[in-house]
Amino acid sequence: MTNFNDASLAQIYAANPLKNTWVSANAGSGKTRVLTDRVARLLLNNTNPQKILCLTYTKAAAAEMQNRLFESLGKWAMLPDEDLRDELINLGEDNKILNTDKIKQARTLFAAALETPGGLKIQTIHSFCDALLRQFPLEAGVSPQFIMLEERQAKQLRIEVVERMAQQSDTSDIDMLAKHFTRLNTDDLTNEIVKKRSGFKIPPKHVDFGISQDISIDDIFKETIIQHDDMIKSLIKVLNTGTKNDLKAANNLKEYFPTDLINIKLKILEQVFLNGKTAKAGPYSAKDNIATLKLIPKSNSLFNIQSVISKDVEAARKHRLAINAYNRTLVLHNFANSFLKAYDKRKSFNAFLDYDDLINLSSELLTSSSMAQWVLYKLDGGLDHILVDEAQDTSPTQWAVIDCLAREFTYGMSSNDRPRSLFIVGDEKQSIYSFQGANIELFNDFEQNYPDYKSLSLKYNYRSTPQIINTTNNFVNTFDNISKNHFSTANSNGPPVHIREFDN
Repeated sequence: MTNFNDASLAQIYAANPLKNTWVSANAGSGKTRVLTDRVARLLLNNTNPQKILCLTYTKAAAAEMQNRLFESLGKWAMLPDEDLRDELINLGEDNKILNTDKIKQARTLFAAALETPGGLKIQTIHSFCDALLRQFPLEAGVSPQFIMLEERQAKQLRIEVVERMAQQSDTSDIDMLAKHFTRLNTDDLTNEIVKKRSGFKIPPKHVDFGISQDISIDDIFKETIIQHDDMIKSLIKVLNTGTKNDLKAANNLKEYFPTDLINIKLKILEQVFLNGKTAKAGPYSAKDNIATLKLIPKSNSLFNIQSVISKDVEAARKHRLAINAYNRTLVLHNFANSFLKAYDKRKSFNAFLDYDDLINLSSELLTSSSMAQWVLYKLDGGLDHILVDEAQDTSPTQWAVIDCLAREFTYGMSSNDRPRSLFIVGDEKQSIYSFQGANIELFNDFEQNYPDYKSLSLKYNYRSTPQIINTTNNFVNTFDNISKNHFSTANSNGPPVHIREFDN
């Protein structure tokens, strides 16, 4: 009888195809092995290969998973009976059910996987959405012969769209964009606009920036700053009689009067009357005094004058930043809508879809379209098991697709008529935050959304040695103790994280 250690037991439990499982897996804990083991055990339990969907994040990861699976199944086909029995027991199968027929069945799985029409569904979320839209083109409102744009092609198309916009008679959106956003990488901007297109459906509102619709920078300036012109002139005269720092402040203030640009005037006053955002000064705020201590006795009113101006400049700056932020956001919003309209028109004319279209159209098809229930019904008959890898990097739109498929497993007439399972694995510590819109909170909230699913952690590390791991743990402990003793902001919620190693 095989004696399993804690690490192996955790992997066997996670790979159990009869349980719906949410797994948090550390790096090097063997999650790829768990994924392939789970698929192998699904096949061993008479699951039709076409009814298994395994979603991973990259094509490389999908290829690695498929290679490992075929390697295991191919090995099974060649092993002697006793050796194959040991392999299946180590996989987690019960020795009591491993009769001669079961052993023979295990030998056929390699050929069955190879002969699966269309191949095993081990793919990226984008590949799945591509297949989904090709299966239901009319329901999704796309051409049945749509062409997938690769990243390089999509980039070239975005560049061409911007160039055409710049050549049109009305270039106001591009002109305003260039005015408010200098040194701009247009391709990076348009790429982000495409990825976050849903954020440009509703125009910005003044109230979102804490300002009134009727107020402008000119209004703020006239109400508060312009009335201090005479005091500023008096202040310049006094500062001219002071030290080197006083003269520097006076020279800065002299630049205030020649310009007619309100934004420039305010920035000059902010430079003189407000503390800069440095480690010592902290956030922008009114200075206690702009003159040297030696100069103050020469003018009894100096302190009062600069105090009044500083307070008004501090208030005006907050309004200036809010108004500028609103204006820049509005400019970006207008450009984004013009660009998206032109970009979508070019794609529609050529029957192009990019990667973001695949996700967005699939999500809309499954969640809000009039054909959503019909599509889910048809898909529900073709899927019994879903496995999601690298779930920590899944975006909200991608989660919406997975969520629709998963909920069909737990609700409705099909929820209990045949074995179904959902397996989610990821590690929040490895999340590429915001990459392709990833939202780690959705991964962490999964258990609350699916209360019938069991959670499991794979904590053991197979990639390192005890010496390296002990050194790492000692460093973590030392740093944690230093932080607690010397830094008021140290995290005191629980013990330090330990990496554990297990000899497999």
